[in-house]
Amino acid sequence: MKKIALAAVMAVLMSGAAKADWFDYVAVGGGYTQSPDLGIAGVQNDMEPGYNVGILMGWNQSKEISFAADIGWVESEYTGFGGTSLQALSFMADAMYVCDTGDFWHPYIGAGVGGIELRLDQAGPFTGSEWAFGYQGMAGISFDVDDKHAIFVGYRYQASEDVSIKGLPDVEYASHNLSIGVVFD
Repeated sequence: MKKIALAAVMAVLMSGAAKADWFDYVAVGGGYTQSPDLGIAGVQNDMEPGYNVGILMGWNQSKEISFAADIGWVESEYTGFGGTSLQALSFMADAMYVCDTGDFWHPYIGAGVGGIELRLDQAGPFTGSEWAFGYQGMAGISFDVDDKHAIFVGYRYQASEDVSIKGLPDVEYASHNLSIGVVFD
């Protein structure tokens, strides 16, 4: 719980400072994560539900098209080894399409690529981390609150493949993330 609170405070503080002049918008959010499985050497293992937090900083190219950089954190428990968690820290570059409905609501879709650090924590001899190429797809809807703020509800699928984490070959990671947050224009 301390990690969630610390991440939320940092994201809010960063969003105000980052928004100053460098970005057209900043989004901060978090929510529920369901990892469908964690593949290790071809064997699929179930994951417990977890959480996600993140910040996205973007540049508008037009009303519909934007590019963004995002930093995300995902954590869930691994049922294969008692007391072990899987954590994923991601840095992604995204392209987004926002549908201009002419009203207060705006559906969006996007895709991104970047790096994901996968970490198995408290797995005995397998505790460790490794960076890997990652990719994601996202979709959601935002609702304007006023000229400078919006609330969003979104879904993000994130994955990486063929990672070796200290003694575990061919680790494949995937997560389904539902988030809610605030967009600062």
